[in-house]
Amino acid sequence: MKKTFKLIGIIAAMAVIGFSMTACNQANDPAPSPPPQQPPSGPGQDQPPPPAAPSIIGTWENEWGNVLVFSGNQWQRSHQGNPYLRGTFTTSGTDGISITVTERHGQPFLASPVTGRFFIETFGPWRELSFFGLVVDGTNWGSSEWWTP
Repeated sequence: MKKTFKLIGIIAAMAVIGFSMTACNQANDPAPSPPPQQPPSGPGQDQPPPPAAPSIIGTWENEWGNVLVFSGNQWQRSHQGNPYLRGTFTTSGTDGISITVTERHGQPFLASPVTGRFFIETFGPWRELSFFGLVVDGTNWGSSEWWTP
């Protein structure tokens, strides 16, 4: 009986050693892949991204026959089809705008950039553009509203 228990003990020890060796990483085994990342959860994590800044690009008209065109980084203001101001512009954030006049009545004109804010509202198929604190070449652009035609 003593020999039987000794034999069972030896077999069990060999089985433990054998299984341990097969479970160990070998030098040529590929590294295990990391577990898949779970998206963050909790307060504020499942909210949609903030809305994109409204685009000022396009043609805008006001009630006095003035037309304002923004394209790329260029703008032009005309009255009854006659351009009288041109320049460059940049926008920042969701409502910041900086305007530089480079041409006045067809002549080169260099003025310091002026900054202000703009706001675009949508009414059905129409969009309305308003400016705040923006005075360009002595004209307060906030005194009128502009619409997409």
